[in-house]
Amino acid sequence: MKDQIVRRMLRRLQGATENDKLKLAMEIEIEYEDFIEKNLADNEKYKAELLRNKKEMAENREELKRKEWVLQQNREELQQNREVLQQKDQVLQEKDKVLQQKDQKLLETAKELKRLGLPFEQIVKLTGFSFEQIQNLD
Repeated sequence: MKDQIVRRMLRRLQGATENDKLKLAMEIEIEYEDFIEKNLADNEKYKAELLRNKKEMAENREELKRKEWVLQQNREELQQNREVLQQKDQVLQEKDKVLQQKDQKLLETAKELKRLGLPFEQIVKLTGFSFEQIQNLD
């Protein structure tokens, strides 16, 4: 407001004066005041933009922290799941060994029954093997 009053006064004085040097000096002063006012306005605009950017950066930092926390939680959960899966895999391997041993024992039993001359139909019924499997036993 004060700057506008000064410029108005300078323009009135400029119009009223006859001295060309004084007119030129007043015109330069008016241009200088315009320049200052524009720069002050730009400065305010940049300050507001800077504040918005700072606020956005703070929000982004918070979002990043939250995402890093979620990522860490996911990593921990993943590690726990790996450990559980390893334990389950170990249990399955042990059960597989037991089943292989039972299959081997059943196979040996079927061979022994065949060697003893038990009819194939009874061996099929007792072991669950097919007729062809029993025929092919050594």
